Amino acid sequence: AGLHVEMPTALREGTVLTEIKVSGRNVVRVTADTPRLRQLLDALGLQDVAVPEELDGETAMITVKPMVMTEFTEHERRAVLMQGPIPEVLMPAGVDLAQLGEIGLRMLGLPEAEAHEFAKKMDWKTTLVVPVPPMATQFRQVLVGSSQGVEIEGPILDPETRAVRGNWNLLLWSRGGRVYGIRSTMRFSDVLAMANSLQ
Repeated sequence: AGLHVEMPTALREGTVLTEIKVSGRNVVRVTADTPRLRQLLDALGLQDVAVPEELDGETAMITVKPMVMTEFTEHERRAVLMQGPIPEVLMPAGVDLAQLGEIGLRMLGLPEAEAHEFAKKMDWKTTLVVPVPPMATQFRQVLVGSSQGVEIEGPILDPETRAVRGNWNLLLWSRGGRVYGIRSTMRFSDVLAMANSLQ
């Protein structure tokens, strides 16, 4: 992967490392389709979300360098730590990730004022590496060491009955030119301890 892989030193008793893998370099070209985005917002009943007209037909290039994923398991619970260089993002002139992120947060159900404030504070390049699942129900800011991060939570649904079986959490942050994410079904206090103990 071309990087020093950091590992957590704070793990609950009984937690074991079960897998390490490396993803390859990926280059993604995204072309904006504002009429389709507007249709989706209308279907969700979001009439107050502004879509930048100048975005239509514009192309963004996203380069994600190799990422290292390490999986830890504690009985039925698991956590996957992802780490790698911050992606390179070439956006059309006049468009920033926070603006698009705010639209995404509204689509996930956040109220207008909360989505606006949250979008300004979040490092959206982390979500290009570790996407936010569509079932997210809660967002909050947390500190990971001295870095600002975000915790996202959502329900785990039974595939047959659609009943809630528990919750997942996702911790995202960046530091020193690197992005990190921990996707987990463990207790969030244990996930935060893992993140704070990386070395």
